[in-house]
Amino acid sequence: MSRSRPGKDRPLLVNTILFIVLVVLVNIGVARIPVRLDLTRNREYSLTDLTREVLTQADQPIRVRVFFTPNLPQPYDSASGHLLDLLREYRREAPERFAAELLDVQDPAVIREATEFGVTPLEIQQIQADQYESRTVYMAVVVEYGGLLEVINPVTERYAVEYRLTDSIARLIRRQSTYAGVNEPLTVRYIYTPALEGLGVHGLPELESVVFDTLASLRTATGLQFTNVAESISDPTDVDLYARTYDLPRIRWSSSDGTLEAGLLAAVVEHDGRIQALPIAVRRNEEGTIEMESPSSLRRRLVRAVDIGTGVIPTVGYILGHGEPALDNDQNGAGAFNDLVSARYELVDVWIEEGAVPDGLAALIVTSPADDWSMEAARRLDAYLTGGGRVLAMVDPYVLAPAGTEGTDPEWRPTSTALLNVLSRYGITITDELVLDERSFVAQRDGVQRQLFQAPVVQGRDVNQDHPITSGIDHVTLFSPAAIDLGSGAWSSTVLLRSSDRSWTSREPDRIGPWIEEPPASAAFGARVLAAIVEEHSDAAFGAGSGNPRGGRIIALGTSALTASPMLDGTDRLSNRVLVENMVDVAAGNDAYAELRTKGMTQPRLDETTSAGRTSARVMSVLIPALMFGVAALAMLLARRRRRASIRAQYGDAV
Repeated sequence: MSRSRPGKDRPLLVNTILFIVLVVLVNIGVARIPVRLDLTRNREYSLTDLTREVLTQADQPIRVRVFFTPNLPQPYDSASGHLLDLLREYRREAPERFAAELLDVQDPAVIREATEFGVTPLEIQQIQADQYESRTVYMAVVVEYGGLLEVINPVTERYAVEYRLTDSIARLIRRQSTYAGVNEPLTVRYIYTPALEGLGVHGLPELESVVFDTLASLRTATGLQFTNVAESISDPTDVDLYARTYDLPRIRWSSSDGTLEAGLLAAVVEHDGRIQALPIAVRRNEEGTIEMESPSSLRRRLVRAVDIGTGVIPTVGYILGHGEPALDNDQNGAGAFNDLVSARYELVDVWIEEGAVPDGLAALIVTSPADDWSMEAARRLDAYLTGGGRVLAMVDPYVLAPAGTEGTDPEWRPTSTALLNVLSRYGITITDELVLDERSFVAQRDGVQRQLFQAPVVQGRDVNQDHPITSGIDHVTLFSPAAIDLGSGAWSSTVLLRSSDRSWTSREPDRIGPWIEEPPASAAFGARVLAAIVEEHSDAAFGAGSGNPRGGRIIALGTSALTASPMLDGTDRLSNRVLVENMVDVAAGNDAYAELRTKGMTQPRLDETTSAGRTSARVMSVLIPALMFGVAALAMLLARRRRRASIRAQYGDAV
């Protein structure tokens, strides 16, 4: 039996100790080196180029206050962790200009500070001791720059956190620089009727202080000058005059003797011929008491009105005059679209039948007209495009015309050819073919599921992941979209959305509805273009023109349903809302914000497969492991033979 000599294992022990020491030293060294690798597919934990650019534009300190309740349930805790991780990245990028602070919202002083900023708590449901219970929490961020504030409230999910932070910082920087360049003072009127106090609308003098104190803080932070006017309006003639002049709603009530009274309560911002009227909300609650808009809400709206008046917020035109969906109609119009777009832009009415498209618009939105466009209006749209204008067109191929006489049914008719001709001459042809798809929305009602073929679901490879509008969007649901043909010409085209290979078309809108149970036998299946963008321009559609150095573009979608609340409201419509916001951003030339908005929005989706592809995958899953095993066995056999030959060569045939 062999015995090891004393000290024989000492080199092994020394080497082991040295290895452990080396590993510890390497870990300490790596921990001190500020190197981070983000290997996620969409760079979720790294700042985008837009964020870095915005941070370099700041010439004053940026301070972020975080009001977050600790120990939140999922998914809110994940949102909190992601927010704090991002703030560390902002700090690394701009250590001299950026600072963030997590505040203790259990401290009454912190809660008072949050209330002053306009931060409101949120009610959430959580499971505690196997029971659901309600909990009041804070999940908000306040960004301060140069004495100006932006409130992000609430932050309830990981999606779009960087977008909201960067957008807030950029807006503050833009506000600071824009205000500094305004030479003429803005006129701000506080208009009120003293008799409203008798209705229980208390605090009218204090409300005046809220208005003018907000303006004073803006003046202190930026030097922007205001002319403040408080106007007490009691005479019925004056009430009517001011209501008509500033388009203000009247507050009506009955006096003690039964006389019908009317009054006003509003703030009005005037600058450079632009008027922003802010009616102050007054309503009677269920208990019968009068409630008035909160001071923090009024402050936010007042700052927004000043932003619009000074040009901080870009202006986007919305064409009217042909029965387009109304922006103030939430039920049957484009009210939901207006609410969505107004987060970043001010939508203004453009009556193109009455005159040319006004200057200064970031983009122009065209939706389905119920009535025909005139040739003169079409020429004005063409002139706008020739001059480098940018258009978002959401136009249906058919419109439902109201019944002509009593007893007759409404009927479908083609959309205005004058409008469609302008689009087609720039390479966008909205055809008269409505697209139906086997990959479509499945509605559920009373426990019964029904597939709506007229509501295609666009997903996977049919969503262009290489364009800012659709990059990062997992899927969208459309309603009765038309197929789009892309022609050749001076404008380059890019497909944004396609239907599936199992889609077909119909030219009979009156025969399309939820009653369709299967594709017709005559259906010609194939993918169709549902949304596209064309860019760059040389000549006008109505004759030769000079080039377009600004870079005109048209984003086209063959349906106007995305302006309506059923297609935008609800948690399951997030992708639709993002698509609309991105289309407006890119139409206005803010491509980078569209890319930032969709960062981290969805996880990669597996591509759809065919029957042949699945069969091939199954065959390969059997053959490849067998082949790999065979190769490995052959390699081992060859290695053994080489070793045997080597031994024979060294020791002879005796081995």
